Amino acid sequence: GSSGRLTRPMAQLLAIESTASGCSVAVLGHDIASPGALLAHRSLPASRGQADRLVELIEAAIGDAGFAYGELDLIAVDHGPGSFTGVRTGVAAARGLALAAGLPVLPVSSLETLAGAARPAAGESVVAARDARRGEVYVQTFDARLRPQGVAQAMAPERAAAGLAGRVWLGGSGAPLIRAHLSDRAEVTVAAAELDARLVAAAGVRRLAAGARPIAGFDLQPLYLRAPDARLPDAALAAAPADALP
Repeated sequence: GSSGRLTRPMAQLLAIESTASGCSVAVLGHDIASPGALLAHRSLPASRGQADRLVELIEAAIGDAGFAYGELDLIAVDHGPGSFTGVRTGVAAARGLALAAGLPVLPVSSLETLAGAARPAAGESVVAARDARRGEVYVQTFDARLRPQGVAQAMAPERAAAGLAGRVWLGGSGAPLIRAHLSDRAEVTVAAAELDARLVAAAGVRRLAAGARPIAGFDLQPLYLRAPDARLPDAALAAAPADALP
């Protein structure tokens, strides 16, 4: 199947990020582990009709890079957690393109994506946090080499703060919410990290280097961590295809 296509770091990679307020797309070529491999980058602020705009953005970025869809080897996509609509938009675009072009997909979480904005010192832990609304944050901890130290969770910011000790890099939209509850047990550097497709690409490269295998487009699923704020009426739920539900 297409999930076995990528066997080397030499590849053409499309990265998609739409889980925050806006969306962005990056295209990497040749040796994707090289910082010089970025061939195209496009972004849009939040707007109505973002799903349609994302498809246009992908087409524009691939055009900027001088590729045709058939020349891509892999799609890396932020599959959440984040804005429910934004997560669905990115997953749907990646899934549709993967199925149409026969490409494998590498799902990357928004928290491992955010962690890539850190430049931690040896012995410093990295905590990526996003404002999850409703009095919660999405949070995950990584070591100084950006390897996950536990799973992503949704929790109250005071609970997240209680778990922090030692030297910590704390970044993302949830960082100020956690900072308000920090004790002096932690020596914390707070950073205003922003999600971007270039970070999605970097997270994808790290996952490939760690042995992750891409999946087929129809296996791609959103990562919500909790049910969406807005629930569909029961009749709409009954009529919706199974893969459209959280």
